[in-house]
Amino acid sequence: MDKLKKCPACAEEVQEAALKCRHCGSLLISTEWKQIVVKWRQLPESDRARYWEDLTSEDRETLRAVHEILPSNPPSMAGMAQNQAGAIICPNPNCLYQGAPKIVPRGSVVLGLILCLFLLLPGILYFILTSGNRYVCPRCGLQIRSDN
Repeated sequence: MDKLKKCPACAEEVQEAALKCRHCGSLLISTEWKQIVVKWRQLPESDRARYWEDLTSEDRETLRAVHEILPSNPPSMAGMAQNQAGAIICPNPNCLYQGAPKIVPRGSVVLGLILCLFLLLPGILYFILTSGNRYVCPRCGLQIRSDN
């Protein structure tokens, strides 16, 4: 029976050998393997053969799988700005979500109205201090930025 581990993004159980979470799509690849793949892609063809021979068969399989999963060109904010206004790239290395953020208001309208009904000044201060939105990654929930 395969051993299970928890996905760091969604806390669901996945197989220990999994490279990508089947529940949320987060990458479960270690930073070490990401660096190895980046190094592999930067090597000239002649050096790749020598590097490949030095790997064990298990490491070859892992390198092949990680190479297929990781995007070949890491996303850049400049390219995203041209494609979609207000787009984000999640800085979480296990998520790497690209696209529109989830916009969450910072304060509660109901609480502000209750404060205004009982005490006008605290209600007004509450609305002033909690105005704006938070921009959150819809996949992992990480807060990207906040309006003030």
